This record gives sequence, structure tokens and C-alpha cells, in this order.
Amino acid sequence: MLQVQDLRVIYNRVVRVLDGISFEVPAGRMVALLGANGAGKSTALKAVSGMLRSDGGAVASGRVLLEGRTVTGYSAVRMVRLGVMHVMEGRFLFPDLTVKENLEMGAYSQKDRRRIAKDLAQWLEFFPRLAERRSTPAGYLSGGEQQMLAIARALMSRPRMVLLDEPSMGLSPLLVREVFRIIRQIQQSQGLAFLLVEQNVKLALEIASYGYVLEQGCIRIEGTSDELKQNKHLQDFYLGINGNGTDRCQQAAPQ
Repeated sequence: MLQVQDLRVIYNRVVRVLDGISFEVPAGRMVALLGANGAGKSTALKAVSGMLRSDGGAVASGRVLLEGRTVTGYSAVRMVRLGVMHVMEGRFLFPDLTVKENLEMGAYSQKDRRRIAKDLAQWLEFFPRLAERRSTPAGYLSGGEQQMLAIARALMSRPRMVLLDEPSMGLSPLLVREVFRIIRQIQQSQGLAFLLVEQNVKLALEIASYGYVLEQGCIRIEGTSDELKQNKHLQDFYLGINGNGTDRCQQAAPQ
């Protein structure tokens, strides 16, 4: 479904953040982008979703393709209409709007009011905590409830692909497990493609079928989840330990 080819991203016209990365997300599959803070994971998602401009970023070279169609540089609004939703780190809910109103905002690109009402009922049933607090302002929800709301709001647009940025951020271990269980259940039941950015390697590889490890804007290693779990170098790459002295992107074969 998604192909990123030799993508280079710069900020403020001079700062290089991504240095020629390539990866794929097949239809109906979950793929993880792993790495330490500053590796370029969130930038990769923004390059796909059209959110780079908001941070002063731009694609310097390379291509983003959605189902074979070049969408490099498309605006976020255009990508939403093509079925790509981005759940950003920090959730970015409307704190003064209720849970129900936040969900309705997620359906702004939809026109069929009956279908919107049906989807609202479906996701409130799927997330019983949100149903219980449907009239509560989002700013009063717990961190876990806010993450569930951010995901449910994205699903209200009926996406074909969801980009998830650090869903475990700021949550207790128990809530992290619950959120990841929900993500896997949604992916399996809805057949959506997911691109997951996550620092919790263990949990990410439990629900993703394939993974890429980024370090300093480069993909250093890739493989199936099982291959990455067994790869003796994964921890080094994840922690940014690489003493080869090169600044070029090199993809290591799974071991």
C-alpha cells in the first residue's frame, strides 16, 4: 500500500533529518519504525502524512507512493481524503470539546450523516471507557483514555492506513498493554494498514509483522518481527551504538 523510496528530509532548508530511507507497508499489515529519540521516526510519519510543513520541514528528494500513486509533498488534508490518518505523538485532542465532539471532528471529511452516526456508535461500543465518558471534555480524561480517543477519532474518517506515533508515551505499563491490545484488535478486525512508531521495541514487535530500525536518519537494519527479536545487533542499533564512523545509510540484512 505504502512505499517510501530513498527519502531525504530537511528542516529550515539546512538541517538534514532523514538521509535516504526506504521502507514499505503492505496492505492490511502492521509495520514498525523503531529507534531512539532523534532517529527520525516521527519525521518519517510526517513526510507520509503531509505534516512536515507545520514544522518547517520539506522533502529534499525521494518519493512517497500510496498504492502506486506518487503523493510526495501532498498536504495533510489531501492525504486524509486519500485514506491516511496520522495519530501524532501527544494526541492533539480538542481539550474543551467532549469525547463525542472529538469523535465527530474526526469525521469532518465524511459527508454521509447516517454513516457518521453508525461509525460513532461502533467506536463507542468498541471503546466502552469512551462511551462512559462521551459527555466529558477530552482534557479531563486520563492519559490512556486520551490515547484511545485519539485512535478512535482517526478511525472516524474511515481510513485505509493509520500512522501511529508513540502510542505508549506517558502511559503506565498496564495501560500500554491495553492500548497495544486494542491496536492489534483493530488492525486484525478492520484489515487496516498500520505504520507504528514506537520506542518500546518488545511490545512493537509483538504486534507488528515487520520492522525497520532507524539511527540518525538512516535505516540500519530491517526484518520480520521474529528476525528482529533474534538479531544480536538490535539493541546496539536501537540505542544508537554504531562505531563504524560512516554517515551514509546502510541497510543490514536480518541475522
